[in-house]
Amino acid sequence: MHLFTLTEPSVSFVQSPHPQEDFSARSSLGDIVAVADGVTLEKNAEGNYPQDSGAAHAARLFCIAAVRAAETAYASFGEENLLGVFRAGNAAVGEYNRTQGRAQDTLDYLGRDFFSATAAFAFCKDRRLYWFSLCDSYVAVFDASRLKFLSPEPWDAMKPVWKALSATDGTERRALIRKEYRNGGRPKGGYGVATGEAGAEQYLNCGSQALEAGDVVVACTDGFEPYLHLPDFFRLLAAPGTQDLVRAYTAARSAEDAERFGAERTLAAIAVA
Repeated sequence: MHLFTLTEPSVSFVQSPHPQEDFSARSSLGDIVAVADGVTLEKNAEGNYPQDSGAAHAARLFCIAAVRAAETAYASFGEENLLGVFRAGNAAVGEYNRTQGRAQDTLDYLGRDFFSATAAFAFCKDRRLYWFSLCDSYVAVFDASRLKFLSPEPWDAMKPVWKALSATDGTERRALIRKEYRNGGRPKGGYGVATGEAGAEQYLNCGSQALEAGDVVVACTDGFEPYLHLPDFFRLLAAPGTQDLVRAYTAARSAEDAERFGAERTLAAIAVA
């Protein structure tokens, strides 16, 4: 198998400086990868975005801890280990929140909120994929001609909520959704992100499946999600010299449509031999 990782900044980075909040980690033991996207923070009272981003730290810590946990279980890894890997990453984010004094009773869910991240994980061994995804980070499997698998879309349960709150002030709406619908705040609906809270587990999608020679496994953050539906893109991933080809392809697509294709994005790809 061959593995590569790639993180690209938003095309608006120069015009609107924003720290990198996507991260990935890979194992030296085998084809184990984690990606995470730090959830966008609120600007301060002066309208500035924090350049030392707590969300960035959360994403990085999640990836490192998840990969290390998978390495610990490497020899006998199975689908039953996936929750433990997620818990390790989530616990690392929770510990970081604690060191920053971010406890439930101190939050206003706007300027002071948990640092958090979306995440995806893939472990390929003996032509079998073990995976999980949380919120809008994704795991996909391609061959040169088609998309064979894509982890579930996370936002279906939130669409009625967004509609019901559409007339609510934007700031008030953001705080309400984070307080009431994130990580099990409501018995139905909602969404999950890694904050250290155990409630995120109920929104974790995970599983395992067989792989074939020629498959390409991708774990990615939401900036790469629009690319997953482009036949040119998954044919590209199956080609030799993939990393340079992907950079050229995404640069061209971002120039054509920055809003759809130009967001910060991270991808880890594993080619199955």
